[in-house]
Amino acid sequence: MASPPPGFTVDLLQCAKEHIFFLQRLHPHFIQKPSTTSLRRYRDLWLPLVRARPTLSLVPPPDIAWLWHCHRLAPFRYTSYLRGRYGAECPILEANPPFCFQWPNGRVCIAGEEREDDELMSRLAEETKNLWKDMWPNEPYFLSNG
Repeated sequence: MASPPPGFTVDLLQCAKEHIFFLQRLHPHFIQKPSTTSLRRYRDLWLPLVRARPTLSLVPPPDIAWLWHCHRLAPFRYTSYLRGRYGAECPILEANPPFCFQWPNGRVCIAGEEREDDELMSRLAEETKNLWKDMWPNEPYFLSNG
């Protein structure tokens, strides 16, 4: 990754490219209005999971990755929602790593690039699924339609 320009802590060009790749991978699957099931999964299952483990690197399923990304595009509303729901002391729940999700076939997509041989990302994806299963044993991690 190139050095960030003076005054910035990240390489904005690289981040923009990763954002575009992320959108290209997810957009064809979630362009329509999100389902009430996906909204419920994001609001009632994913956010509490992230809130319970805010420092962990988590790899969401595609429907949740899309909603979480869209929610964070309005940072003031996102922050207001989190603080209204979890209290003023709630840290901002960031995607770490950003632009990342996992497919039901086991592949992890980070910055739009599918990786099946990335040991670290595969481990993070599996840990995320296990955390979900521990917190929500009766809720499937992936939607049945993929």
